[in-house]
Amino acid sequence: MFVEEKGSVLDVSKAWPEFCVKNAYAKIKKNTTLIKYLPHKDMDKEKYVDKEFFWTICFTVAKQWANNYYTHVVDSRLAV
Repeated sequence: MFVEEKGSVLDVSKAWPEFCVKNAYAKIKKNTTLIKYLPHKDMDKEKYVDKEFFWTICFTVAKQWANNYYTHVVDSRLAV
């Protein structure tokens, strides 16, 4: 995942813990639309799916939520 900051591109996939599956899953595990596409029983036992798979599902199935979450995290980080 990348974000543009003043002409440069930041790779937010490694340095931003808000985008790790464990932290994002905690925010969506009650979302019945998203949860049916994820192995939630395994994820509840802290056996998480690949980050790319997780975010692909989020941006495909719940695009509005994913965009809002992404924007919130990036804006929060860039404001500091």
